[in-house]
Amino acid sequence: MNSSDGRAEWTAQWKAAAPRLQAIRAAELRCVNVAAFIDSMRDAYEAVQAATPAPNTSGLVEQQRFFAMLLR
Repeated sequence: MNSSDGRAEWTAQWKAAAPRLQAIRAAELRCVNVAAFIDSMRDAYEAVQAATPAPNTSGLVEQQRFFAMLLR
């Protein structure tokens, strides 16, 4: 890598921007309405739930089989 390829300058610019970008992110997160988001995703969740058959097992047998393999 040489100084003419711009990598060092590019990296320096992103490092300088990082605090401002973090402040923007924090401000956006403070404004999130979690309840409204969950409500907006309800139809999608219910559609996936209706399209996916219920499992016949809890997965506990498979988990125990996996743990047994680790002990061998």
